[in-house]
Amino acid sequence: MAAALAGGVAGAAFGAATALVLAPDAVPANAASTRAERVAPAAASELADRVAAIEARLANLELAPVATGSVVREPSVEASAVDDERIERLEATVASLVAEAQPKAPDTEEMLRRIASRNADNEFVQDSEATILDPAASVEEKMNAWRMLRDSRSVSDVVIDEMIRIGTTSADPNVRADVWRQADGKYRSTALVTPLLSALASDTSYRVRSEAAETLANYLDEPGVIAALELAASSDSSDEVRSEARDSLGKR
Repeated sequence: MAAALAGGVAGAAFGAATALVLAPDAVPANAASTRAERVAPAAASELADRVAAIEARLANLELAPVATGSVVREPSVEASAVDDERIERLEATVASLVAEAQPKAPDTEEMLRRIASRNADNEFVQDSEATILDPAASVEEKMNAWRMLRDSRSVSDVVIDEMIRIGTTSADPNVRADVWRQADGKYRSTALVTPLLSALASDTSYRVRSEAAETLANYLDEPGVIAALELAASSDSSDEVRSEARDSLGKR
């Protein structure tokens, strides 16, 4: 582009010089040859110098780097590498988030294991409750089944009623104590509150009263429970009962 422009300028200069030398109106006719001989060489030389200077400047502009304002902006290899690294990190982060958002396939083996475990627990609970409700089962068999239900999260009301009957009527204080001990399980039944309060207040065995005091910690929100424990903690004749009553009150 600079060369073409220089060529155009040179052509224009040459045309101007020619016009100056040859134009018939430039000088009078009687002095044309003399003055043409003096002016033509000087004008041509001056124009040639000017054309050469313009060509040099255009050549320099063509070779110069592109500038923004007054500062030349050269490509930065380091900046480009940093940008590439940041883009790679962003892409990795996006890929990770997309992967986490994908719904995970259920663990079939774990699901089957849980179903089998739940079914086994249900069968176990059903068998234990059936034993307790069996009129032909002995107190010992019923007590064994009652112990097995301690970790169950729910127990049938009829089973609770049968164990309350045993806990309040058995002549053996060890049986009565064990009924209230095993009632301290994962399940909760408000039907147990009244017989537990009765056992704490009036059972002749301190072991029975102690177990009743411990299990009542699960029912502190029920009416009369805190008052009964406070009374036992301060006035029961057994150190063990007083201690259990205080421990239960401490769970408020």
